[in-house]
Amino acid sequence: MSPGHLRVPGSSPGSPTTTMNKDLLNRTDHEGAKGPIFFGKDELLVYLRDDKTDYFPGFYDLPGGGKEDNETVFETFSRETKEEFGLDVSHEQIRFVRRYPHTRFPGELAYFIVAELPQEDKNKIKFGLEGTSYEVMAIDDYLASPKGIPIFQDRVKEFLNSSNNQV
Repeated sequence: MSPGHLRVPGSSPGSPTTTMNKDLLNRTDHEGAKGPIFFGKDELLVYLRDDKTDYFPGFYDLPGGGKEDNETVFETFSRETKEEFGLDVSHEQIRFVRRYPHTRFPGELAYFIVAELPQEDKNKIKFGLEGTSYEVMAIDDYLASPKGIPIFQDRVKEFLNSSNNQV
């Protein structure tokens, strides 16, 4: 695939795959951007949500969060990943992006982003103030965990089962 393009599915499950320009990451029509960061083919980064939240307290969550000001999708995901884990994510490390209705704010949009970082970046993690702890977890363990947020487990499965799975 040529640089500057992502392979992303259409807007609904089961729709045909299309090639889209990475300009999708430059959109500002979202309230949030979240998704897994993979280290190799077998591990992903999660954090354990604290009990101060009413949204899945004590569950494993994925990097990302809410938009600030007029951020793009990529800027939101990149900033949140830096704040939460001290990791830098580049456009070139994005493997998948898909737009969904926001799970918490009806009528709003959120983006699910998949990034792949080198194995050695695990040593660069500096856990921030989000949640109580982080873990680099085997993908199968995350997908089987009763502490995974179901909608995000489903989206990770959807990515892994798609023809766009590049991790």
